[in-house]
Amino acid sequence: MKDLKQFIKKTIRETIREFLNENVKVTNFDILYHGTTLERYNKIKTNGFSIEAEGEKSGYGSTLGISLTSNYEIAKEHAEWAVEKFGGDEYIISINSNNLKIMNGSNFAEIDSDYKKAYSLYQKGLIDGVELCDKETGDGCEEFEIFIFNVKKLNQII
Repeated sequence: MKDLKQFIKKTIRETIREFLNENVKVTNFDILYHGTTLERYNKIKTNGFSIEAEGEKSGYGSTLGISLTSNYEIAKEHAEWAVEKFGGDEYIISINSNNLKIMNGSNFAEIDSDYKKAYSLYQKGLIDGVELCDKETGDGCEEFEIFIFNVKKLNQII
């Protein structure tokens, strides 16, 4: 009986994994933006985006990744906020993001907007990040935010 239960659990887990892997919908954006200060941009340009600096501005804390947006005006607001917090001049980084595999926002909502589940898909090489905006329902669309887990790939294209 114990072996049967373990077999059923294993089969269910494998089926769920296969379903998630086969049904990841990827969204493409031509350009994504990151609002910051000129001083911070120069550090990013020299050293790349840094997970160590992650959360300083956004407050995400332990979620590993970089926050971008598909909306220039929102990036400008973030840059203005960064200037208020850190001083200096505002700067908006434009990133050609055609090569990033970004999970569609509706697909992200289907996994309960769970960063850990999305991060596991990144670890499997299926996505580089997630779109937090579910355009079907409007949930999470306040900032048209894109969250990139694959910082190494992001640094190769900035």
